Amino acid sequence: MSDNKPAEKTDVTQAWRATHGQQSAATRLRIFAVLAWLVAIAGEVAGIVLLYRHTFDHGNLGLLIGILVGIAIFAIAGSLLWKAANRQDPASRADAFRFFVQNQLGAIITLIAFVPLIVLIFMDKDMDPKNKKIAGGGGVVEAMIAALIGVSYKPPSVEQYTQDM
Repeated sequence: MSDNKPAEKTDVTQAWRATHGQQSAATRLRIFAVLAWLVAIAGEVAGIVLLYRHTFDHGNLGLLIGILVGIAIFAIAGSLLWKAANRQDPASRADAFRFFVQNQLGAIITLIAFVPLIVLIFMDKDMDPKNKKIAGGGGVVEAMIAALIGVSYKPPSVEQYTQDM
């Protein structure tokens, strides 16, 4: 039997808010993203230490390329996890700086994980020029790909979700 009571009206003038479940999922995804980025930065530190120990001067190109690939994999994984978290619990466009940083953090951390190592590769005077070109060029390409994947081109916002409600 149907009730003749009118359905409870929802107040659509309020801004959209993530549910507790969405906030919890977003927090979990952000934690995994930060862990992935920490592994990428640890790979960068390991590469810098090995570079200063002159490990790559006359060989071990495979190890250097492997480190760069590992950094790219973990940076991309962190970026994708962070983007997924932003879909669960987006930032508000009202706070422009926070909105930008929260949505572009994947690209920012990727650059932090790559640029110092790539600069040091190109500045190393003892490394074989051929190896320097191969590793440096490969690192630049990997950094660009990872950064482009990390950029949020159409980031979600609280305002967008409110409008879609």
